Amino acid sequence: PITTPVDFEIRLGSPTGELIGSETYTQGPGRKDPNMPVMFSQATIPMNKNSGAEKQPIYILTKPQNSDLGTFIIAGITFNPN
Repeated sequence: PITTPVDFEIRLGSPTGELIGSETYTQGPGRKDPNMPVMFSQATIPMNKNSGAEKQPIYILTKPQNSDLGTFIIAGITFNPN
């Protein structure tokens, strides 16, 4: 399990683009599948931008707090309208 809080940022257009969402994630108990070396859990990141009809790429950045963690696996993503 990850014991260090991780800041997630969602940016529009590029890794340095407009910040449209952010949240600090701390892993809870989660779920571990048998014979798999990873923990599964869910995070919610509120977004504050309605880009209208124009499609743009988004970038999800992870910034561990006071640590050098490895890679996160995003197994799925859902966008819910307000």
